[in-house]
Amino acid sequence: MKFSGPSNISFHVNEYIRAHAGEFQGKTVVDIPAGDGRTSEVLLSAGAEVRAYDLFTDVFKPGQINSEYADLTRTLPIESESCDIIICQEGIEHLADQLFALSEFNRILKPDGRLFITTPNYSSLRAKLAYLLLESETRNLMPPNELDSLWSPPGTTSKRVYFGHIFMIGVQKLRMLGWLSGFRLREMHHTRINWTSALLLPIFYPFIWLRSLLTYRRSLRRNTAFSDEQKRETYQRIRKLICDPKILVEQHLFVELTKVEGQSVVQARLNGEEGLQQT
Repeated sequence: MKFSGPSNISFHVNEYIRAHAGEFQGKTVVDIPAGDGRTSEVLLSAGAEVRAYDLFTDVFKPGQINSEYADLTRTLPIESESCDIIICQEGIEHLADQLFALSEFNRILKPDGRLFITTPNYSSLRAKLAYLLLESETRNLMPPNELDSLWSPPGTTSKRVYFGHIFMIGVQKLRMLGWLSGFRLREMHHTRINWTSALLLPIFYPFIWLRSLLTYRRSLRRNTAFSDEQKRETYQRIRKLICDPKILVEQHLFVELTKVEGQSVVQARLNGEEGLQQT
């Protein structure tokens, strides 16, 4: 968790890549959406084999590689189990079918592949308060609407319009959709704090901690289809995220997921053929 520095999420992602360059060296990394290519360049410097994709390829700045067209709402033009790592920066909050996109990420990742997702932190106290008051992302923005929530990036020749921050996602929903898609939450990487959330933390944290404890205990008494051990393990994992002060105050979510199940298992679960008691 950082108390100062740039709030731009690409700064923190690129800083992480530079600090862990050995984890990327020699790996096939898909950067999607690649945007202007700044992260692709850092990945190349770390020794990765980079494949950049975006809906608007002409905003990608010329460099050592080119960006290829890909639409996260459609089947990706990428071979199954062909990459080691995916970096998806500020993309998932624009997608109506987030489960489909995550399932596609599962398909193209090799077994035990890693998926990094960043998104504006809808689990922060600032976002929670803004939603309570306005049903908006922040107190300075109107709720999603037909004037502000349809975007066409400047500098592109494409006439394609895509959704703005209509489908904001918090850490709990992201964890659950990842689970449905064959991923497990590996680690939360931390970014710069938002000072509004930090000021709200001492006011609201005692209520969050107590309410989550009461809900946890009540949940243990319900859902008798699962063992007490299963319920404790799952609900404790969820409560840990609810009560994590860093998640509550940081500007962005920077989540790392690991692929633990293949496409066949994922599809079986979504078709109701696979038991729901997988961990």
